[in-house]
Amino acid sequence: MRQQTAKPVAGGILGIMAGVLGLGLGFIFIAGGASPTYPWEPVDWTSMGLGIAEVVFGILAIIGSSYAFGRKNFTRSVIGSISAVLAVWPLGLPSLILIAMSRREFQAGSINPICDNCGRENPRGARFCMNCGRELREPKL
Repeated sequence: MRQQTAKPVAGGILGIMAGVLGLGLGFIFIAGGASPTYPWEPVDWTSMGLGIAEVVFGILAIIGSSYAFGRKNFTRSVIGSISAVLAVWPLGLPSLILIAMSRREFQAGSINPICDNCGRENPRGARFCMNCGRELREPKL
């Protein structure tokens, strides 16, 4: 059985925190850009654009980082943590590092068999692990 650590869970928590912060900052930027001080002032589209980007990255960070909790989909977890980096980098960067370091703990996304004992990915069609020699199960598609 593969060794499971707390890295993906910690990365997921940091990514979700960055996403929530990004959402909050985005709404603040949108509100600030949409409400000028005087009625004759134009809308601040730069602030509105930054706010919309923060909201989008915040949502992607929350959704993507939540995949890290179940160790189900490594690619979506990485996309979520990259979005967290773009939303609030001081929380998103550690999230990305922790999720990337725990790649082997996620379920296999390939059709190559992965050894339950040592976690090594073996070539397709192999019946025994090339590292520890244990018999391999059929990969789930």
